[in-house]
Amino acid sequence: MLDIVQLHADISPRMSVDIAHFMAHKGQKVGILGPNGCGKSSFIKAMLQFIPAKSHSYFIDGKDAHQMSRRELAEYLALVPQHIPELAFSARYFIELACPNPTRKAVDDILSQLGLLHLADSQLDQLSGGERQQIYLARALAQQPQILLLDEPTNHLDVANQLCMLDTIETLPQTCILVLHDINLAARYCDYVYMMKQGRLVCHGKPNAIMTSENIQAVFGLTMITDRHPKADCPRFTYQF
Repeated sequence: MLDIVQLHADISPRMSVDIAHFMAHKGQKVGILGPNGCGKSSFIKAMLQFIPAKSHSYFIDGKDAHQMSRRELAEYLALVPQHIPELAFSARYFIELACPNPTRKAVDDILSQLGLLHLADSQLDQLSGGERQQIYLARALAQQPQILLLDEPTNHLDVANQLCMLDTIETLPQTCILVLHDINLAARYCDYVYMMKQGRLVCHGKPNAIMTSENIQAVFGLTMITDRHPKADCPRFTYQF
């Protein structure tokens, strides 16, 4: 479980992130929603100690994250970033770098799990953005973390691969914290959702409880038509043009 109380990070002279309380339970799929520039990615970076942040308490699996080094933190948290660099490595070698005990079988098992074994010997800089995104997920899993932090994991993916990626994430045993922009995908795939605006949490809860037209209007400034998804137990949103 991850539990953060009163986290503060200054992002720029005009922007800060202030999180009163954020929690993610074991195995839960937690979405973070909000408009561009509201601090979602900065919050993820603060969890990883990539940017300076202060918090009253920050515990992972009952252990004080304030006392952890970057190496120790990497045993608990793994990141799938939003922007994927083009590196001149093979996918296999790139994943091996993250494995605690790298073997060909270990890497092949992860790639097979994600349906990516055919990309094992491909150079990252020759893959599409979507393929690199999926290889980064494989690398994150190779770290054997308890918690995956996924910053816009559907970025660069076409619609079919977005659903494939989220279907895969849904089946993972790890706690997954996902920054998402698609309201309907968050409603369908997340067990719990936090909605952010201007660096602060506006509301949080299960999608059926807090993903309402009123809250979408308050956070995104959008007027939405809301009904129920015909096949999934979640709300469905349609833009009112």
